[in-house]
Amino acid sequence: MKKLLMIIVVIAILYGGNKILGGNIQIEKYYTLCKGSDAVCQLPGSAGTPCGSEMGCYCKYFFLVGTYCVREVQAD
Repeated sequence: MKKLLMIIVVIAILYGGNKILGGNIQIEKYYTLCKGSDAVCQLPGSAGTPCGSEMGCYCKYFFLVGTYCVREVQAD
């Protein structure tokens, strides 16, 4: 039951994230669970290439889901 709830929350964040977060910022990518700092954000499918703040990635806490590495882009 808890796993199903988490899946629903993730879908809600992915598809309704802009409204939940507010403003013009949209989450472009959802990477991996963060393990402490931006330095451990890793791009999927690229042999663990780090995605740090210089690439626009950082750790963001999502209510009930956990802290994930995200990259945000400005919506046009």
